[in-house]
Amino acid sequence: MSSRMPSARQSFVGSNQPAINVGEDAYVIDAIDFHRNGVTGEGFYLVEMHEEPTGEDIIAILFSHTDFKGERTDANGYCAVFSPNNPNTHYRGDRFELALRPVIVLEQG
Repeated sequence: MSSRMPSARQSFVGSNQPAINVGEDAYVIDAIDFHRNGVTGEGFYLVEMHEEPTGEDIIAILFSHTDFKGERTDANGYCAVFSPNNPNTHYRGDRFELALRPVIVLEQG
């Protein structure tokens, strides 16, 4: 991973909001946040988004064993996806991970 620290939070408004497709569903990204477990712990991204056209809020947390530019290291990354308003809805994190990583690279540099 680059030694450059990603921006702490990037919010998107209006027509500048990136969007992803996962299967037949579309999601609009509202914000990308970079966090770190402790001072020197492994970094992870929190992505806030909503489903179109329902407006359902979705949160994805991407832990990485990649450099977020697609270069794999010794293990696979991990992506957890959930709806804070509907905990009974299930999402396939592996499908979201493939769609979200390129957006993170593009938006976070």
